[in-house]
Amino acid sequence: MNTFININESVYSICKNNSKIRDILYDLGFKSIKNQVMFNTIAKKITIKKALEIKNISEVELIKKFKENGFYIFNNNRNSILKEIIVRLHNNENIDNIKKEFDSKLTKVSAVEIHNAMHELIKEGMDIDEAKEYFYIRSLILKDAISNDVDIDEDYIIYFKNTNREIEKLLKDILENKNRYIFDKLYDKVKKHYIKKETLFFLELKKHNNDEPSKVMSKVDKDIIDYMDYIKNNNLDDNTFFIEMHKLCGNINDMIFKEENILIPLAISVLPEDELKYIKENYIK
Repeated sequence: MNTFININESVYSICKNNSKIRDILYDLGFKSIKNQVMFNTIAKKITIKKALEIKNISEVELIKKFKENGFYIFNNNRNSILKEIIVRLHNNENIDNIKKEFDSKLTKVSAVEIHNAMHELIKEGMDIDEAKEYFYIRSLILKDAISNDVDIDEDYIIYFKNTNREIEKLLKDILENKNRYIFDKLYDKVKKHYIKKETLFFLELKKHNNDEPSKVMSKVDKDIIDYMDYIKNNNLDDNTFFIEMHKLCGNINDMIFKEENILIPLAISVLPEDELKYIKENYIK
C-alpha cells in the first residue's frame, strides 16, 4: 500500500515514523543521514524539501525514487492535499474519515484542480487502469464538492447536456415503468454519445496535453458499453435484467456527473473558442 509523506516535515520525524525512508534518502545521496549524531541533531531542524535544495537533488528524482518504494510526496498546498486524498481512497482507507478531512482542508475543488491532481499522479506512476478502477469511489468524495468558477456559455454545451437528459429519461422509464423494450434505444443513444465524446472532446483536449481525465473516462465508457453488450446479447429473465439495469444506471449516472462537472468545465477552461465551436458543430450532426 502506498504511503503519503510531507516533504515539509523534518527529515528526523519522517524517518522516525518509517525507517525505510532513511535508507531511501541515503541511496539518493544523503550519506550523513546514517551518522547518528547528525541524525539526532541537524535532521530535526531541516525539512526534506530544504535538504533537496542543499544537495541539489531534484524533487522529480525524489518523487521517482519514493514512488518505486511505495511512497507518494505532497506539499502543504491544495493540489498536494487532493493528490493525497485520491491516493488514500485508492488504498481503501475509510471513506467517511477521508470525507471529513476533505471537508476540513479543501471543502470545494474545481474541475481544473481535479485534472491537475490526476495529471500529476499519472505522471508520477499511477496506472490508468488503477485510476479507472477507483473512478466511482472518487465520486463518493467529489459528488458534492465540485465548485467550478468557469464561465460556461450554455450554447456550447446545451446539446451535450440535452443528450444526458434523454439518457436519464430512458433509464428512468426502463426502471420505473419496467419497460425493458426500450433498452435498444438507450444502448444506441449511449454508444453514439460516447463515440462523439471520444472523437471530439477527448481528441481536442489531447492536443492541449489535458488527456488524463479522457484516458480514464474512455476506459470507463468502454466498460459501460461492454456491460450494455452483456445485457443486450444475453437472454436475461426479467428479474436478472432489472437487477443488472440498476447497476448500469448507477454507472451511467456517475459518468454523466463526471462529464458535466469535470469534462465540460475542463474543456471550457482549456479549449479556444474555435475548437469549442468545432465540437458543437460536429456533435449535433
